Amino acid sequence: MSHPSNELTCEKLVSHINNDIKVCEKLLTLLKNEREYLKKRNFDELDKLIEDKAKALKHLENSANSRTNILTQYASNLSDNEEVRWQKLIEKFNSHDLLQSWVRLKQLIVDCKSENEINGKLMTRNEHTFNRLLDILRGQEKGPELYTGKGSKSGNGAKHQLGSA
Repeated sequence: MSHPSNELTCEKLVSHINNDIKVCEKLLTLLKNEREYLKKRNFDELDKLIEDKAKALKHLENSANSRTNILTQYASNLSDNEEVRWQKLIEKFNSHDLLQSWVRLKQLIVDCKSENEINGKLMTRNEHTFNRLLDILRGQEKGPELYTGKGSKSGNGAKHQLGSA
């Protein structure tokens, strides 16, 4: 049975989703490596990794747009939310492989988001530590905020000059 090249087939959709799975798995590995580099403050390796991460994210962004176009073109009820439309499209093909691939892709996306959030928190913590160290070197160590007799906050940022040239 032959299909026109622009017709959506189950095989094309499975192939498309499996390609995204491979990219997500690569991204997940990159995110785990990124966490290790952040912990060790290995910024040289981080620079290299960020380029690969950007390529994977760009691919996934383009693919998400492509999947949205597929839904717009082939899903029956556009008033349903995206998840429902995907479920209906998958049911229409009645393919176990397609269903398995779709579930795997959704889980990988959740895992990537989780890893990315963890890395974001590590970067924020590293930035906070770096800024605190810079403040100490500048003699601008900030103490805790205290309340004045009038009930307003006041910074207890005593400045201590370490030296001058």
